[in-house]
Amino acid sequence: MKKNYYLFLLLFLCALNFGFSQVKIAEVNFEIPGGYTTSIPEFTDLDQDYFIRTDGSNTTGEVFTNIQGDFYFHAQDINGEDATLTLPVSLLIDDVNIIGYENLEFRIYLAEDDDGANEDWDEPNYVHFKYDIDNSGTLTDLLWIENDGSQFNSAPLIDTDFDGTGDGIEITDNFEQFIETIVGSGNLLDIEIEFNLDDGDEDIAIDSIEIWGTLATCTATATWDGTAWDNGVGPDASTAAIINGPYSTGVSGSFTACNLEVNANLTIDNGDFVEVVNDVTVNAGQLTTETQGSFVQRGNNFVLAGTGQAVVIKSTTPNTEEDYTYWSSPVDNITILEGLTDAKPNRRYTFNANNYLDTDGDEIDDDGNDWQPVGDTDIMVAGKGYISMHGLFIQPLGTSYDYLFEGAYNNGDITQTVPFNALNTLNHWNLLGNPYPSALDASAFFTANSSVVASELFMWSQVSPPDGANPGNEILNFNLADYITINSLGTAGNGTTPAPQPRVPSGQSFFISSTSPGNVTFTNSMRVGGTNVNNDFYRINQQNNYEDIERLWINLSSDIGVYSQICVAYADSATDGYDGKGIDTERNYAGNAGLLYSMDNNSGGFYVIQGKSKNSLNENEVINLGFASYLSTAELYSISLSDFEGEYLENNSIFLRDNQLGIIHDLKSSDYQFLSAGGDYADRFDIIFNESTLSNTEYTNLVDSFTITEMPDSLVKFSLSNSSLTFDKIEIYDVKGRRIYSLNGTSNLEVHKLSNITNSIFIVKAHISNGKVITKKAIMK
Repeated sequence: MKKNYYLFLLLFLCALNFGFSQVKIAEVNFEIPGGYTTSIPEFTDLDQDYFIRTDGSNTTGEVFTNIQGDFYFHAQDINGEDATLTLPVSLLIDDVNIIGYENLEFRIYLAEDDDGANEDWDEPNYVHFKYDIDNSGTLTDLLWIENDGSQFNSAPLIDTDFDGTGDGIEITDNFEQFIETIVGSGNLLDIEIEFNLDDGDEDIAIDSIEIWGTLATCTATATWDGTAWDNGVGPDASTAAIINGPYSTGVSGSFTACNLEVNANLTIDNGDFVEVVNDVTVNAGQLTTETQGSFVQRGNNFVLAGTGQAVVIKSTTPNTEEDYTYWSSPVDNITILEGLTDAKPNRRYTFNANNYLDTDGDEIDDDGNDWQPVGDTDIMVAGKGYISMHGLFIQPLGTSYDYLFEGAYNNGDITQTVPFNALNTLNHWNLLGNPYPSALDASAFFTANSSVVASELFMWSQVSPPDGANPGNEILNFNLADYITINSLGTAGNGTTPAPQPRVPSGQSFFISSTSPGNVTFTNSMRVGGTNVNNDFYRINQQNNYEDIERLWINLSSDIGVYSQICVAYADSATDGYDGKGIDTERNYAGNAGLLYSMDNNSGGFYVIQGKSKNSLNENEVINLGFASYLSTAELYSISLSDFEGEYLENNSIFLRDNQLGIIHDLKSSDYQFLSAGGDYADRFDIIFNESTLSNTEYTNLVDSFTITEMPDSLVKFSLSNSSLTFDKIEIYDVKGRRIYSLNGTSNLEVHKLSNITNSIFIVKAHISNGKVITKKAIMK
C-alpha cells in the first residue's frame, strides 16, 4: 500500500517490571484532516447518504454521546443517490512505523444511530477491520461488525468468530472503545476498514483509531571499533549499538539501534540520522548532531555519564544587515549565554503571550510589551521560542554562523502552557519551539494539540529589511509577510522562500494561535527520522510530501522586491467555504509592497493557504485570486506558477485570467507580467482550467511577436511580427511607475525618439488593435 505521510509515530518509553508498558504508537483522531485515505471521494448529501469526516453538522444529525473530540468518521447509505457503499468501499491507514515494537493492539471507538426496536442492519451489511504487516499482500481479520444472522433489521453486533454473524456486543449511539490484538511484528502496519452498507438505514461512526504496543527488548549487541561492526552488519531495532571508536554517519552510514552506548566520538552528519528505540548513554567522547542531521529517540532515557558530551550544531542562513533568527534549544538546561553565545546581548528576546493584546485586529500588540528581553543566565526552556540578532563577531553579509547547543538532548514529553485572551480580535499568538535534535512533524503536532491550538503555524524567514512603513510598535518594523505557513492541508512560502515541508526543523521556533487556554505537548511521536528530513533551518527548499491532495502554488514578484505566495489545496476533507484555520489559513497581516491572496466563491476570505473540495477540481473550476499593492506608484509585477502536484493539475493546463485586460495566460508556459498602480484588486485575477474558455489563446504568441529595439540618437523601434495587427497607443513608464510618454500608433512598426530616457530601465505598455495590452521591460543603453 502507498505511504501516507500524515501518519506519525507516538513513541516513548515506560519501564515496567521486566518488560515495558503499552504505549501509543500512532493515532488518527479525525480532529484534523488526514491520516487516512479512502477508496472513493468523501461525500455527503446532508440527509441520507454520506461517507465523510464530520462533526455532525453536514450529515443527518444523529446524536452521539462520548465523542472523542469534535470530529469522527461517519458512513451511511440509504438510497445511494450520491455514491453507493455496497461496492464495498474502504478507509485505509497505511504504513504505520512499528519498528522496535511488539504486543501490538488496535483500539477504536464505535457508534451507530441506535433506533431501539427499529434497527435496520440487514444480512448483507458489514464493516470489517483487517490488517497487514510489511505489505505482505495478505489481510488478517481484526474486528468484524455484522447483523445477527437474520435476513433483515437487526442491531449491528461484534462478530467474535468472523463467521458473518454478529454474536457479541451491540454497537449503540454511545461511542465505546474496542480493543483487539494484532498478531506479529515487523516494520510497517496497514489497517483497512471495509464498509458494505446497502440502501436501508445502516450507518456506522468511528473515532479515535489508535495503535499501541510495547518497545521490544534488545536481543543482541553490535560493537563499532572505529573500523567495522563486530557482527558484520551493524545494529537494528532489536540490536544495541556500542560505539568504541570514532564513527561518522557520512562515512559509515546512518543506523537504527535498540539501545545506544557512546564511548567515542559519534557524529551525525548533514542529511543523515541515528534512531534509537530505547535508551542512550554517552560515557565518553562526544555525540554531535550537525545542523542538518537528525537524532531520533523513542525511549525516554538520555544519560550523560563520565566525560561524555552531547552537542547540537545549528547553522544560521546567510545573514543580512538586520537579521533575526528564531531559536529553540534542542538540549536540556542551557542558558541564553551558552546557547545564543554570539548574539547581541541587547537583541535577545522571548515572546510573552500573556502580554499580547490586539483589540483592533491589526496583529500588533496594542501596548507594545509582548516581546521581552532575556538575560545571560536565563534558561532556554524546552519547547519555548526565542529570537536573537547575531552581532558579537560581524562577518561579511551572506555569512552563516554556527551556534553550539551543548547538553543532554531533550527527549520524551515536553509541555508548554499556552495562554488565551478572548479580547484579542483575531489571534492569540504564542511562540513555541521544536525541542528536539530532529525535525518535528507538523501534522502530528496539530493532531495531538487540536483542542488548544489552531492547526496552522508560522515560521520566520526574513527576506526584507525593517522599514518604517511596516506596521508595528517600533520606528522600523519587520515585514510580517516574511512568515512562511503550514496548515493541515498545505504549505506556503513567502514568494522568495519556497513552500516548506510540513515539518519544523530542529532548533526552530514558530508561532501558533491558541484557541483556548491549556497546555501544548511535544512527544517523541512527533520526531521525524530518516535521510534528508532536517535539511533546513527556517528556509526550506524541498518538495511537499502531503498525499492524495492536489495543490498549486502561485507566486507574485517584482524587480523592486515584492514577493508573495499562496497555496490552494484540493482535498476530500475540505469544502469550497470556510472550514476553519487548519484548512483555510488567512493572511492576518499586510505591509508588503504587494501580495496575493485567494478567496472563496463568494469573494470571502483573505487566504494564504486555501482548502477546496476535491470534487470542485474540474474544467469549470475558478479560483478567485486577489492582488493588493501598497505602493503609491505603478510597478511591473509578475505572477508565476511556482509548483503544482496531483494527477489533475499535472495533466491539465493552469491559466491566469486578467479580468481587467481581458487576457487569459497559460501559466505552465510562462510567467505573466502586468503593470499596476497601488490599491486592492480583489476581482482582477482568476485561476481557471478550461481551455475552451480562452478568449485569446494566441496571447503568448502575441507577446513573443512584440519586439523593442534601440537605435542611434535615442530612437527606439517597436514592432509586431503579425502584420495584421497595429499599435493603437504606446505608453512609456519609468521604474517608479511614472508615465513619461504616451505615443499614438497606426501601424505594426513604430519608431519614436525617447530622449528623456538614458541609461535606464523603462516599461512599455503597448495597446494593440485587437484590444489586447502587452507589457514589457526594456533597457536604454
